[in-house]
Amino acid sequence: MSQKLANYVIFQRKIAADYRDEIINKDEFLIYTWLRLNADPYGISVTSLSSLGQDLFGKEKTENSINKLLLSLKRKKFLFYKKRTGSRGSFRIHFGGFILPTKAITSLDKLFEEEEKANSMQKNDPEELKLGQNSSSAKQNLNSAETIIKSMTSKYRTISRSRAHNNETDKDKENNK
Repeated sequence: MSQKLANYVIFQRKIAADYRDEIINKDEFLIYTWLRLNADPYGISVTSLSSLGQDLFGKEKTENSINKLLLSLKRKKFLFYKKRTGSRGSFRIHFGGFILPTKAITSLDKLFEEEEKANSMQKNDPEELKLGQNSSSAKQNLNSAETIIKSMTSKYRTISRSRAHNNETDKDKENNK
């Protein structure tokens, strides 16, 4: 009678060695192992900063400190996730070294290359390249337009003063009764 294999995850021994060699600290190791254990068979874990805090640290760590730990792991290329703004909501974290059902092993290299390519494309924005040296003059034009708008609003501003008792414009207090 054949027995079905239990649900399991294979870990690289490199992770334990990196922890022993102090490449990653205890909190990073804890987050990494927790996320990896909760990943799907394709090496993707869906989580949020608040759920990581509740599951692992209780009220010990803030979402900001958990985010710093994740950024540190990403910088060291232990995991990958897309750039995101804010700390709310769930996001996908990718892991390398997962044996896929197709027997291929996942790698994070391609994801990091795509992100670097996207960053370099943003730096070399075509609009900025067209402007070239004229970009500073465009900023100066914007600044001069802002000063014109401010001067016009201060020039034509109407100050509405109310007529009430003990108002500085109220000179005839006896007649207002």
